[in-house]
Amino acid sequence: MQVVLRSLALFAACCSLAAAQARTPWPNADFGSTEAELRSVLPGLERNTRPPLGPRGERGLWMLPDAQLAGLPFQTTFYFKAGRLHRVEQVHVGPAPACQVSPTAGTSPTDVSAWLSTMRERYGAETGANDSLYGGMSRQSAAWVDGDTDITADWSAGSSGCTIRVAYKPRVLKDGSEL
Repeated sequence: MQVVLRSLALFAACCSLAAAQARTPWPNADFGSTEAELRSVLPGLERNTRPPLGPRGERGLWMLPDAQLAGLPFQTTFYFKAGRLHRVEQVHVGPAPACQVSPTAGTSPTDVSAWLSTMRERYGAETGANDSLYGGMSRQSAAWVDGDTDITADWSAGSSGCTIRVAYKPRVLKDGSEL
């Protein structure tokens, strides 16, 4: 019994260490960083005057208003919990013509197709994706794993435009007893 408990304790310690070493897309801006550490490696950060609440009680305290990804401007929000960086979200809003996922023959790549191509080059093929239509709006999602970081994305397109949302968070593995 003690061997099992020691093994579980070692596994939990390894998972905690892995989460602390998970990385964001910015060099030296690791998950688990303090606000001061993040500000020192990303000098263009701006304080959110009304910090949004994240899905697990995190607060979006800092943002980069125009971070570029695949040539697109993304508003990037850095979420903290217990004084440590816990989640990063990027949001891009574009016009309706840019919303196609696959450009038609003879047209230039769209915002979404260029972004998706960049994500695939950076992180490989997505591990899951789906399509759905709801009220005239198309929605799609995908997920990647990059080492100790989970990356989820969803994008929606409608007549008024398209939105791409990407979230980065430390990968947390749970065994069956924790579910």
